[in-house]
Amino acid sequence: MTEIGILLAVEDVLSEAAARQLLLQSGRRFRVEQCLGLRGVDQLRKNIQRYNEAARRLPILVLADLDTPEPCPPEKIRIWLGSHTRRPNLLLRFAAMEVESWLLAHCEGLADFLKISSQRIPRDPDAVPQPKEQVVSLARRSRSRHIREDVAPPAGSHRAVGPDYNTRLVQFVNQHWDARLASQRSSSLRRALDRLRSFQPREVG
Repeated sequence: MTEIGILLAVEDVLSEAAARQLLLQSGRRFRVEQCLGLRGVDQLRKNIQRYNEAARRLPILVLADLDTPEPCPPEKIRIWLGSHTRRPNLLLRFAAMEVESWLLAHCEGLADFLKISSQRIPRDPDAVPQPKEQVVSLARRSRSRHIREDVAPPAGSHRAVGPDYNTRLVQFVNQHWDARLASQRSSSLRRALDRLRSFQPREVG
């Protein structure tokens, strides 16, 4: 099987971990050459034309959060690219609504990691409007004090997440997340995984 060199462009370290696992679990031989972005969605959108041009020489997977139900992913892609034509090697994918929804989709795995009942995890993660808040709320109910303290902010704090939120969830993604199983509950994840499975890089002259 031919190895495919690819660039990543993501919002943050959690999205990077998820993107790397998607590539690894796709069944294809992808080799990540470099990871770009890591400074939020606004930076990704600002540089989308640069990434589109980079796709002339190497495939690039851009992963961002959808954040809101409108516009839908195809329309959002058109908005981001504007009048520019999308290069065939540009893979622009949106997690509905955030990458955390893809983690919630591996219901049993996340429940075991967070030390909670799997019955507490929503069965339709793509429909959860604030997946990050959902993960924090679930962590507050954890039987593990360490999970509660790392993932959820302390009472009275103005922070949205705990001090080791990303560290803990990256650990889950790298060691426990089954993207193929999760794709059965998340249509946006399933489409992303299917796209990677069928992707054929184009030679650009």
